[in-house]
Amino acid sequence: MSYSPLGSICVSMGFMDEEDVDRVLHRMSLGERARFGQLALEMGLLSEKNLALALAQQYSLNLVPEDRLQALEVPEELLARIPENLMLRHMVAPLFLNSQQDVLSVLVADPTDLPGYWALQESLGSTNIRLFLGTRSAVHNFLEKLLGPQRAAWLDHRPSRSPPGERPQADWTVLLEPDSERLELMRRIEELEGARTRVVQDPEQVTHLLEQDIVTRVVYRQAVAAIAESYQDVWRRIQPELELLVCRSLGLDDRVGPQSWELARFLLNLLTFAFTASESRDLDARIRLRRAVELSRALTLRLGLSPDKAEKVVLATILVGLDGLALGRAIKRDSMDGDSVGTGRLALARSMLAAWPPPFEMNKMLDALEKRLGGGGRIGANLGAEVVYTVRAIVRRGRPGDTHPGFLLGTDLGHHDPRVVHAAADILKWEVLCPEMITPGRDEPQILLAVQQPDDLNLLEVELKAAGFRVLMASDATDVMRLIKAAQIVGVVADFRIGRLSGSDLVRAIHQHTGSAEIPVFLLMGQRSGPEAAHALDAGAEDVVQRPLNAGLLLAKIRRATDRVSRQGSRVLRGRLEDLPLPDLIQMLTLGARTASIGVASQGRSGEIYIQEGRLLSAAAGEVEGQQALAMMVSCRDGSFTVRFGNTSKEQNLQGSAEWLLLEAMRQADEASSADGQTGSDE
Repeated sequence: MSYSPLGSICVSMGFMDEEDVDRVLHRMSLGERARFGQLALEMGLLSEKNLALALAQQYSLNLVPEDRLQALEVPEELLARIPENLMLRHMVAPLFLNSQQDVLSVLVADPTDLPGYWALQESLGSTNIRLFLGTRSAVHNFLEKLLGPQRAAWLDHRPSRSPPGERPQADWTVLLEPDSERLELMRRIEELEGARTRVVQDPEQVTHLLEQDIVTRVVYRQAVAAIAESYQDVWRRIQPELELLVCRSLGLDDRVGPQSWELARFLLNLLTFAFTASESRDLDARIRLRRAVELSRALTLRLGLSPDKAEKVVLATILVGLDGLALGRAIKRDSMDGDSVGTGRLALARSMLAAWPPPFEMNKMLDALEKRLGGGGRIGANLGAEVVYTVRAIVRRGRPGDTHPGFLLGTDLGHHDPRVVHAAADILKWEVLCPEMITPGRDEPQILLAVQQPDDLNLLEVELKAAGFRVLMASDATDVMRLIKAAQIVGVVADFRIGRLSGSDLVRAIHQHTGSAEIPVFLLMGQRSGPEAAHALDAGAEDVVQRPLNAGLLLAKIRRATDRVSRQGSRVLRGRLEDLPLPDLIQMLTLGARTASIGVASQGRSGEIYIQEGRLLSAAAGEVEGQQALAMMVSCRDGSFTVRFGNTSKEQNLQGSAEWLLLEAMRQADEASSADGQTGSDE
């Protein structure tokens, strides 16, 4: 099969076969139509609905059913934000504006119409655009509903090109980059440079730009030549003077891409383990460094940093935290000439980077971080440095289960970047629920280790991680109980004596805590356990394991015990809507492809939402069902929720993607709130 990204998707979805794709590409090269989807539709090889489904898959968009569009009411003030001629020429229509007034959702029929989206963004100023997809006829009918039949009749005769005054000036260069990771990096470069260059990911987008007569040059990498070459005849027919440039790379070396960031994460995780495993005396120090790495990575994701910047932040976090470990202190102490490491708060980090230079620039972040650590520097000058700075303060002052950065930072709160503090507040508040709700593909049950002996701790960490568990650590009995209350722990492995608390007392304390009576506790003892082992088993310990450890046998016992607990019943999570709003809770569960029911109680009202493998299945609130019930519950700002995981036999009364249903419910809730406010003011 000759290459066509949309054609490949149609084949994978069963809408076309490879011979059909080749036929369409051949007809394109003869000059009948420039774009694959249009021609396949005219040749009768693809239905309008299937074309829309394939485009939705290709561009990761939600396809809106036409019956939902016809039921949707768009406020006049929102409709007025987009000029009519722009709606008609590019077939775009407003749907709704979020409650923060910063994201406008619009309906489109053609995801390749980039000039239309540029014009839309320009007309709306800084408002963010969120695209939803509809079939061509559905968008036509929706615009007819919004603008009236007479205005919408122009759609059937609209010109193929925008008028010269509405087009960007000619002589643009287009970079074709199908790889999503490279595409993001190139778009960042495009934003920084501000040059007359556009980065696109699909040859059909290139085709549309050529049809608008604004592109004179197309550049692509040798690695994607197969994609570009199948369109070259089409492009040259549209623009005979078109310049095509093939490069070995686009200024990004061959290591850049999803696999390289996965490799970087692997190496940084390995570096973290190697540094902390060498800590033989201070268990708290290794726990702090692990915690700092996890929190830094979560913050970079929350703040939307690119993968390369995220790994820089994690590396800086590791190097800054090394000072608190015995290994870091030993390096400084054992320097051959006493000052080879240098001076300054980040001297050790700089020395290590000088010895083993990373494949990216770190000095700007370290310079900004050193100023901040020294009490100077401008807040927010370097976001990566701010993440490391705030994480360091939170981890040094916090204990397991602390969820409020304002409390942890105290009077120093004003010295931290508000963006980072706000993101940290969300993460600390939700991280208790996240492992249970949004782990995609498979669960990673959490095991708590309260083991002081370094060799045993390192061995157990490696074996448990290899077996698919997520490992948490505690250095004393107080932290054990705080983590038991704060996190979803499925098992505990602890020394028989933690400080002044015996193993029997620890088991009783864990099992007396509400909801944790079934948590299996394994106690590690010396070879001579005596009657203490029997007392621990009587107290409810799962097992008493003698040293030296047989890691394979202990792992088998942990698996059996945690499997038994999971079979005894589904997990139940409870919380307050003030802490975790219902839309965020639903998104967590749907993104994680979970199966669960959410019970909502607010101001004397109650309801239930059912999710099946990440799909919103049904909603009911008293006598109200379906979308209206979902909107009623989404509007609740206070109250409580209860999440029960496991299958449900409820009949379906919600149709459409979870994202669309949730956005529609939020829109309806906002409208109802506005109507109530208007009624109150009238009275």
